[in-house]
Amino acid sequence: MLDVTSSSSVADAAKQVRERHEHLDILINNAGILPEATDSVELEFADPAMFQETFDTNVVGPVTVIEAFLPLLRGSEAGRIVNVSSTMGSLVEQANPDSPYYAMVVPAYQSSKAALNSITIGLSKKLADTDIKVTSVCPGFVQTDLTPSTGSRRRGPRTKQRRSCSRRPPCPPTRRRAHSSTGTAQWPGNTSVRSGTPDARNLLCDRPHDPPQ
Repeated sequence: MLDVTSSSSVADAAKQVRERHEHLDILINNAGILPEATDSVELEFADPAMFQETFDTNVVGPVTVIEAFLPLLRGSEAGRIVNVSSTMGSLVEQANPDSPYYAMVVPAYQSSKAALNSITIGLSKKLADTDIKVTSVCPGFVQTDLTPSTGSRRRGPRTKQRRSCSRRPPCPPTRRRAHSSTGTAQWPGNTSVRSGTPDARNLLCDRPHDPPQ
């Protein structure tokens, strides 16, 4: 099991992939937590410790994984990095009274996903002169440890092996002008963004099934 909050765990995972496969085709940063969802403590605004815990997994974790696995991705003919984000991290949606996300106030989680989107953009600029493409996606509400079943959400795919990669259906179109009819907004360079919410596992894929374009 890969623990994204442990640099030694991440380094060991990268070492194992290098020894077994010599390179990596797809890296999916899919680990995420939302401790605010079950927090019952009354606060003026937010718990700094909860911010620290959330950012350790949702922000520092992906950066740690990316840094460790980039040398392996450079060995691929068409490396891909997929950061699982959330529409809840959109500043536009948070500030728009007409948005279904407007009433949601989970600042640690929302700011962590906004930070992850910024990381996606920065990384795409850094890798602009390579064949590696960086994507930020949001799969919508699925049943995971982070978003338990409420009876109205479709069940998300479960991944038994760390190196397997499940296909997800494309996100439906959204009301945001930034999104195209496919639910994807193209950003400058080699970056794209899709809408939805995150899953709770981190997957490593060494064979591309349906690489993001």
